[in-house]
Amino acid sequence: MQLIRATHEEEALAVACGARVGGTRTALFIQNVGILTMGAGLVSLAMRYQIPLLILASFRGTIHDSTFFHIPKGRVTLPVLRAMGLHHAVVRPDAPISQQVEQAAAFSEEASLPFVLLMGREDVQW
Repeated sequence: MQLIRATHEEEALAVACGARVGGTRTALFIQNVGILTMGAGLVSLAMRYQIPLLILASFRGTIHDSTFFHIPKGRVTLPVLRAMGLHHAVVRPDAPISQQVEQAAAFSEEASLPFVLLMGREDVQW
């Protein structure tokens, strides 16, 4: 596994898509606001060209993370994912996270599309 740090989510998306086209399996680890900022790239690059990409995103702004400046992001995350047609799931606390990550990665590979797995505080430790 190789970690590549990016200065912005759209840059990370471009690097991940390029690596994937070159044959390397990739995953992005971002905050849910990153999905909002890289929306155009997701739709016009990753989804259009059917690039499998696992996106692990911290789900900030939920009832479990009521920091005032995260709440607007949390409120729009799921509606934006649905509007963009991005396959996604919220980590279930009743199942091992490793199994859910594996399932999300497998779905992304089989569908040849990005998949977003939204993770809570207990999964990411923010």
